[in-house]
Amino acid sequence: MSEYEYDPLTGQPVEPSIFTTPEVEEPPAPKIDTRDKLAKNASAFHQTKAVNNGEPDWAGMLLNAKDMAEKFRIRSAREAYVAEVKYQRMNEIMQAEKARIAEVLRTPIRNKSFYAELQRNDAPAYWSVEVQRQMKTDKAQLGLAFHLKGK
Repeated sequence: MSEYEYDPLTGQPVEPSIFTTPEVEEPPAPKIDTRDKLAKNASAFHQTKAVNNGEPDWAGMLLNAKDMAEKFRIRSAREAYVAEVKYQRMNEIMQAEKARIAEVLRTPIRNKSFYAELQRNDAPAYWSVEVQRQMKTDKAQLGLAFHLKGK
């Protein structure tokens, strides 16, 4: 359609008026909802990228969640999982430290030079309660022999 419309009686161009109704344009075609396809592709991506360390695929689960309540349950489960993993790792560290201290206490000759060397090489083990108690009992049992340099 040109910029001006023509009057059918006179053939002269007529400026468009605000009172004339313009032709109705067709509405644009509805957009295709690709969210389901995107969620499936993202889920497949996360399943292939998942690390085999035993941790669930939290991002993929959040993408596949149907509503906010399910997302909340997934997030709270992740927080509980992270707390449990931290507890397990801390427990492993504590068990390793106890094993190291037990190994120190199994040493047959524990005199002042042994404890001085332990303090230089492994200060956390030296300052542990168990080693300090054992050093006190060794000092009491050995008497002056505790201060001898011989191993």
